[in-house]
Amino acid sequence: MNGATLRRLAMLGGVTLLATTIGLLGYWRSESIVRLSQERNRQALLRGLSIALVDPLIGEDLAGLESRLKQAMADPNLHGIEVRNRQGQTLAHLERPSPGAPPSTVIGAPAATEPGLIELRSTIKAGGPVGSLAMTRWSTPVEQLLLELRLQILLISLMAALVCGAAMWLVALGLQARNRQQRLVLEQENQSLQQDALVDPLTGLANRRQLEHCLEQHLSAMQRGTTPTLALCLLDLDGFKPINDVFGHEAGDHLLQEVGKRLRAGVRQSDLVARLGGDEFVLVLISTTSPQQVEGLLNRLIEQIRQPVHYRDTTVSVTASFGCTLLQPHTDRRGKAELPGVSQLLRCADQAMYQAKHHGRDNWRIVTVHSINDLTSLAAPAPAAAASSGQVGLLVPQHTVLGREQKSEQKQSGLYQNDATGR
Repeated sequence: MNGATLRRLAMLGGVTLLATTIGLLGYWRSESIVRLSQERNRQALLRGLSIALVDPLIGEDLAGLESRLKQAMADPNLHGIEVRNRQGQTLAHLERPSPGAPPSTVIGAPAATEPGLIELRSTIKAGGPVGSLAMTRWSTPVEQLLLELRLQILLISLMAALVCGAAMWLVALGLQARNRQQRLVLEQENQSLQQDALVDPLTGLANRRQLEHCLEQHLSAMQRGTTPTLALCLLDLDGFKPINDVFGHEAGDHLLQEVGKRLRAGVRQSDLVARLGGDEFVLVLISTTSPQQVEGLLNRLIEQIRQPVHYRDTTVSVTASFGCTLLQPHTDRRGKAELPGVSQLLRCADQAMYQAKHHGRDNWRIVTVHSINDLTSLAAPAPAAAASSGQVGLLVPQHTVLGREQKSEQKQSGLYQNDATGR
């Protein structure tokens, strides 16, 4: 239901309500005027008849009383007139069976008053009460017309109320539906904005904000003991800037998108792939139990990234240098591990990545960390012998690019297998 329909319904309800209100006010005013006029006429009739009956009543002239009552009964709408003395005895009583019929004298106790008759009473005075006058009458045509008008107006008012109620109900339903639709659109927009705030617009991967949120959640889980290990791998593309400068930004963007797809296809569904910006990407590998598993994954990813990328009539290729922080927490006597923060993990992976670039690029470096103290010790330059043996947690592979037999052996073990059990 659109806004124009709602406005028409509201206008219909308002016009109906206004017209009904005006009609009711006009009827009530006309009825009050007519009823006031009729009441005045009845009171004037009572006063005039009371004055005319004083002399016959005092003189106990019953014939004169009956004569005066017959004159008053000339009004065809009068049902009956009864005169009583001061002691309450009936002196004269005339009634007619129907409007316009000739009146007759009532002898004995009067019958019960018919329903629908209007009863009027007055005291006859001559210096003091000398008797009483009772008069009954039928409704006049004007009064009957007013009654019919009242019923018609009540019926019209009821119909108008139903129309107004239906219109207002439809308006309320329309407003509720529109509010619900607007709320749904707003929620969808908010979800879209939240999604945009967590996703890199170029590659569709997670951005830095989502990456930091994911790392904070996993570090909290490691504190609770629900996540045993975590590997954070930072990679930077080798030779990306010349491609961007020579072939243009569109070619560079296409290359970044293709690298993002290859990274996403090379890890498990539970792992996170994010783009920090430029040509830097991050992998968050959950529950990776050993450096050998990470080594096998990195060798496969390096091989995948090394494959040429076709863009229009051009073929370009890049390599990647990886730096990984493998977090394997060791608990203290209290059963807790003092873990590094997100920025410290990223900084450690960044240092390892630049060491990989320093050693020829297109390779990887892994730093194994058990607590925040290991990051402090790794901040100082390590001796070459220690670096090659991995005593401080820095693993340097014998070959930056594994041979076919070595890669085949590593593919057959670990979590990152390209068979039915996982990637």
